[in-house]
Amino acid sequence: MRYLQFYKPHHPEYVGARKKDASAQAMEFIYPSSGTVLYLPRQLSGEVEGVVFRVAHHSSDATLWWHLDQSFVGETRFIHELRLAPPIGKHTLTVVDGDGNSVTLPFTVAE
Repeated sequence: MRYLQFYKPHHPEYVGARKKDASAQAMEFIYPSSGTVLYLPRQLSGEVEGVVFRVAHHSSDATLWWHLDQSFVGETRFIHELRLAPPIGKHTLTVVDGDGNSVTLPFTVAE
């Protein structure tokens, strides 16, 4: 699925994968991977830039709701990317779609 982050933006005819059966996942994280240790980039001014989280969903027009450590942080539709700058420590990012499907990503932000 990682190749989609490069292929899909340049090929508008691409319709995406179809959900095969009830046990197939409706969505998955493209970046980062589960358990990743992130080092947040900084601008020259010292301001924290944040990191862009990416999710692929089987439905091209799905609306997704994002929760960082059980607190709502944003909503995406069509392009599921969200820039966050969480504090140093362990975190859990959960993304939920309109059908109640969810995917959770544990990650750590290091200094």
